[in-house]
Amino acid sequence: MSDRFVTPRLAELLTNRKLPTLVGWNRLEGRPRTDDIKGALRAEVHDALFMLTRQWQMGEYKGDDAGSPISASPVHASAPVSRFRCGTAPALDLDPAMPLEARVEARPIPFLRAGQPISLDIRLQMGRYWLKLARGVGDFALRYTELYRVELPDRADPRHAPAAAHPDVVQSFAAAAGRAMDGWKLLRHLEEGGAASDGMNAGAAAPALDDLAKPFRAWFARQYVAPPAPEEDAWHPERLEYRFALASDSRAGEKVLVAAEHHGGELDWHGYDLDPKAAPLGAPAALRETATALLPVPLTFPGMPDTRWWAFEDGRTNLGGIEVSTTDLGRMAFLEFALLYANDWYLMPLSLPRGELAELSGIAVTNVFGERFWVRPAGAGQDDDRNRWTMFTNSIRGRGRQTADTGLFVAPVTPKIQQGRPLDEVLLMRDEMANLVWGIERTVPMPDGRTRPGAEAARELRRHFEQQVRPPVVPPPAPTAPTAPLRYDAMSPVAEHWIPFLAAREPGSTRQTLLQRGSMLRFIEGEAGRPRRIVPRTATLREGLDQAKPAAYFLAEEEVPRAGVQVTRAFRRTRGRSGRTYVWLAMRKCTGRGEGQSGLTFDRLVPQDD
Repeated sequence: MSDRFVTPRLAELLTNRKLPTLVGWNRLEGRPRTDDIKGALRAEVHDALFMLTRQWQMGEYKGDDAGSPISASPVHASAPVSRFRCGTAPALDLDPAMPLEARVEARPIPFLRAGQPISLDIRLQMGRYWLKLARGVGDFALRYTELYRVELPDRADPRHAPAAAHPDVVQSFAAAAGRAMDGWKLLRHLEEGGAASDGMNAGAAAPALDDLAKPFRAWFARQYVAPPAPEEDAWHPERLEYRFALASDSRAGEKVLVAAEHHGGELDWHGYDLDPKAAPLGAPAALRETATALLPVPLTFPGMPDTRWWAFEDGRTNLGGIEVSTTDLGRMAFLEFALLYANDWYLMPLSLPRGELAELSGIAVTNVFGERFWVRPAGAGQDDDRNRWTMFTNSIRGRGRQTADTGLFVAPVTPKIQQGRPLDEVLLMRDEMANLVWGIERTVPMPDGRTRPGAEAARELRRHFEQQVRPPVVPPPAPTAPTAPLRYDAMSPVAEHWIPFLAAREPGSTRQTLLQRGSMLRFIEGEAGRPRRIVPRTATLREGLDQAKPAAYFLAEEEVPRAGVQVTRAFRRTRGRSGRTYVWLAMRKCTGRGEGQSGLTFDRLVPQDD
């Protein structure tokens, strides 16, 4: 009687592949005899087979010919970043006490717009401080208030319309006119070479008043950080970004770190690139070699898998809940590190001074067997090598196979900065229907220091001009009834806080184009003469208009993508290492909200009712 579980000539059948048979296994499972799992969970000590299998599963039978590190000595060379350059100004010494954001992002505070006073709140603050200084010499408050008085806007003067069009702004100037001193007028008088006692009839107290000019200037420079000269402004309006360079000493000579696309906000290591071809900034030789003895400790993190059978992982981090797609290489690498190689990493805290550029040569490691190894940085090699792995290091500008830089730059920045409300906010947006780029002034600064929505400010300004138009002496004839159901409209109106940018050819090129700031016309019914041009009211779009000789403003076309760009201007505040407070006016650029439509059309036939 043949056994049905026995196959004759099994070897021959397997060789000739006559039977569909599994010839490999990747998992062995026991067949449970009962549904009760209490015995398996007890893991009783007398169950020797269970303990052997658990030891095998946990990798206790796998031996590595390696020893754990017991000491490590990193060797690095460092030098302070001591030189700074921005704009077209020559390189200067970098103040180590001032946060780098305040030095880079500071922009001039405007006190005049189209020749008319603005920033009334800061003007009054300066006046109050000067009167406080002068009070120690004598009672000159009334005379200073008369000599440097606050001017009241004239509603009949078109030049004063940006202030006279808003009743609350007029009230602010009226409250200060004749009662408060305009401190900026005094500061400008001192900068032009005048004396603080000019026109005061102070007599013997004149020298004491003149001596107060120096502490007054020092107070304003301490109160607000601003570039000393226009050429030291790091903001590039044609690119809507900051550009500056830093320099430090190194083993290979001077290193120049270039930040060519800083959009404002966080200023960290990833914003810099090494430029070997940059002009030297004159960094002094201050390199020093340092070797530090450290004790490496195993790296741990919440949710780390525990290799012991009787221990449980920390439940604060659910690694199993991380969703990873097939193209998400970053999360896949993170999970591989966390689940497979979690206990193979050691941590050594290496402290580097703030504001220094350090270059790591290597680490001398000693293990428990007394063996010593020299470990080089992981990012060494060619800078453009695709297999190179590095982090927190700076890339090298330019093309060609260059030796990678393993330096670490600890930027002299502050961890916390207070951000003020935007003084002005501009949205640069593409309008495909009109084939234009628009600069939409969403928030407009008022002359008294407050802000207003751009649409509301534009309506109030237009209403002011409409009220200034006087009716003609001879009444016009009565309009005749239309005889056609349609009428011709040359152009549709656009809101006055929308500033157009037109395509212009880049000088010296036949293909590259730029975006040039244009202007719309303000048509008011009954107004005599040519219509006025609508000019922007935000400092971002007024670039070049407030100069002694107004200049055109060009913007690189690639800086306004399809998603648009949002540019804001606001005060920022922080404290330095010494406890001193720094306040500066900064710009910030971020992504917009996509395309839009202005409704601008030409040559329309519209119904007479419209």
